[in-house]
Amino acid sequence: MQKRYFWGLVLGVIFFALCSSLGVAQEKYPSRQVEMVVPYSAGGTTSLLARMYCDELTKDFKVPVVVVNRPGGGGIVGATFVSRAKNDGYTLLQGMGDTHTLGPVTNPDVSYDPLKDFTPIAGIASMPLVFTVPNNSPLKTFAEMIDYARKNPGKLRMGATGLGGEAHLNLAIIGTKEKIDIVVVPFDGGAPYTAAILGGHVDMAAGQLSPKSQVGPHILAKALRGLAVTSKTRHPDFPDIPTMTELGYPDANINNWYAIFGPAGVPQSVVNTLFPAIQKVIKDPAIASQMRQGGFLVDLKNQDELRSFVETELKVLGKLCKDLGLAAKK
Repeated sequence: MQKRYFWGLVLGVIFFALCSSLGVAQEKYPSRQVEMVVPYSAGGTTSLLARMYCDELTKDFKVPVVVVNRPGGGGIVGATFVSRAKNDGYTLLQGMGDTHTLGPVTNPDVSYDPLKDFTPIAGIASMPLVFTVPNNSPLKTFAEMIDYARKNPGKLRMGATGLGGEAHLNLAIIGTKEKIDIVVVPFDGGAPYTAAILGGHVDMAAGQLSPKSQVGPHILAKALRGLAVTSKTRHPDFPDIPTMTELGYPDANINNWYAIFGPAGVPQSVVNTLFPAIQKVIKDPAIASQMRQGGFLVDLKNQDELRSFVETELKVLGKLCKDLGLAAKK
């Protein structure tokens, strides 16, 4: 009797486990709220971008896809949170260079592996940088700026967001090639260095190129002159500014970029559901127009392309930062 009771209990547990497992397998993703973690404060450009496509994904999936801001550590706090989250596809990260390439190379506080601890899902957008001078500057072209810097080492001062950021590294690539010395003056953000160049406190500036923020509106208003942009092709809103590639610096194309990641081990079926939905939203002309107005350029990458991009960037930036003495000592 006891044996029969024991085996009945065992079979009951097995049956329950099988039913539960089949239920999970058959559950359509997503069936409940999805959280898109943005590792910066609400109101910034990264949060603005996430809200653009998350609102559309909510309509498409018919479940809330909500933006959750988890700022701190230059993007590291939010990224760390997602790396430790359950890998069921309901907690995602809008990652970027700060979280997956530049940050892990230069920030000693990064405790995760940007490749092993995340599942790449989709590349979304990029935001190029622009080198600018005041419109009344005698330096009319990028070549004239290089020539002046060569003849006057250490005299040009460039405002940028922090040391070791994209602008600083692009300048380091150019400086190494041309053997010039331009002093980088670090600022806490785009608004302070924009005010500095407009006020004549620095000779030039380098930062995000957006028609509606930072230096962009001042270029359009002819208060500043764009000398070079780091996008692969000319920016549609600033077609007169040449690219770094055109000017002979194809390696100086380190941009801000944005992509979606999940924790390691997100099921491929979830990725296969997410990517087409994201692709549909990003390619929608109305959303693409919103992105462009915000300064973002559509830069769609599938899972394999995003993984390859991160791997390549880590190698390139790792070597560059090591050569410049900017690599983190861990």
